Amino acid sequence: MAASDLIARLKRAQAEIQAAARDAKEALAEGDLSLKDQVEVGQALWRISNEAQGAVAPIKDSLREEALERQKGLPGRQFLAGRSRGSRCTVVVPPPTVKIRVTDINELRTMLGRDFDTFFRLTVSPHPDFSARAAERPDLIRDLARIVDTVSGPPRVTFND
Repeated sequence: MAASDLIARLKRAQAEIQAAARDAKEALAEGDLSLKDQVEVGQALWRISNEAQGAVAPIKDSLREEALERQKGLPGRQFLAGRSRGSRCTVVVPPPTVKIRVTDINELRTMLGRDFDTFFRLTVSPHPDFSARAAERPDLIRDLARIVDTVSGPPRVTFND
């Protein structure tokens, strides 16, 4: 199949999906979708999204390789244009970052002494079983409760395939 035919086919599919998505939003807003219908519509959209993500992944890999070659491996942005005026993408080659290997922090602190804070910053986060540990220390529970909050993210929705 010629690239121009493939692009035209994808644009037609995109327009069809956009129209169906608008109809789904409208039907939901008007209360015209039962719970069972919502699951069916959500499942169909999820499958479309998964297919699209799977199809775009190797294209993104190819574009990354091209950008790395053009950048000669150096950080920066590459702007790549498609056939049509509005068809473009940006590939950002990030600068390298320094990452600490797993190590004994106390040993590192001893080794560097006063210079430790020059090179490293420690962050503090609650232990995974913070609540259980706090429950074992009623003498500290009031103080601990003042310095931590319990937050929940939104419920996750997944569709079975």
